[in-house]
Amino acid sequence: MSQLHSTRVLVVDDDDLLQLRLAALFEAFADLEIVGQAGNGQEAIDMCERLQPDVILMDMNMPVMDGVTATRIICQQYPHIYVLVLTISSSLNQIMEAIRAGARGYIRKNVLIAEIALAIRAVIIKGK
Repeated sequence: MSQLHSTRVLVVDDDDLLQLRLAALFEAFADLEIVGQAGNGQEAIDMCERLQPDVILMDMNMPVMDGVTATRIICQQYPHIYVLVLTISSSLNQIMEAIRAGARGYIRKNVLIAEIALAIRAVIIKGK
């Protein structure tokens, strides 16, 4: 019998409350596991080697290092890690910049947690 592999997710956002909310809500999904939380892009890069997430939910506007820069670096150094932009911004330019940097897609922060879960699963399926 094969073991169910849960998708390892790293949440990168400078909003501590959003990080906590996502971590609590993700407990409802047996196939998704939050393995870490970072407050900026540099922390995310630093955590990639140690945590080996499958997917990173990446905010765009953060201190120290923004999401586009972090996405570009992560996609170059860790091509097996998929970045999914999680943003409140509706700026098409910023979203397209993140896609050009290597993000696999984007989802708005104000959607239901089930929609975020579906987006993560879709990124994993497309990547295989």
